[in-house]
Amino acid sequence: MRLKAFQIFILDSITKARAEIIQKQNYFPLSAFTWNKKPPQPVKGILGENVTLEWTFSLASANERFDYFLLLRSGDDVIKYSDDVGKVTYTKFIGSVEMAKNGTPAFTLINLQQKDDNAEFCCKVGTKRTGASHGDVHKDCVTLKLLGKT
Repeated sequence: MRLKAFQIFILDSITKARAEIIQKQNYFPLSAFTWNKKPPQPVKGILGENVTLEWTFSLASANERFDYFLLLRSGDDVIKYSDDVGKVTYTKFIGSVEMAKNGTPAFTLINLQQKDDNAEFCCKVGTKRTGASHGDVHKDCVTLKLLGKT
């Protein structure tokens, strides 16, 4: 029984070593995604006013393409954009958020309210590799701190 386990271990080690050699010979990064701009941490907003959260990113691979981006508030989907569908604002958030312009992850939170908007906001970006059925998700989060009106 020990010999069988040892043989399996050796075969597994050889398979892993071959995979590493193949990957080195045909090296390509798993994702060429880079965040270029993120909101400050924390974002400070004034009660009753608007605030804009903006992220920018780049893809440095011809084998990877943009799929969608999504703004979340405390884990809830707020607004989503994809080239295929365009902009979708989830019902609960209609009138409280706008996207600065289609195709750019810059979101304006409208008329900030203490109970709802003192929260964590995240931008999720989905990317897909050419020919892949699923892709990668990249996420960055910021905390919004509300200040009273002066």
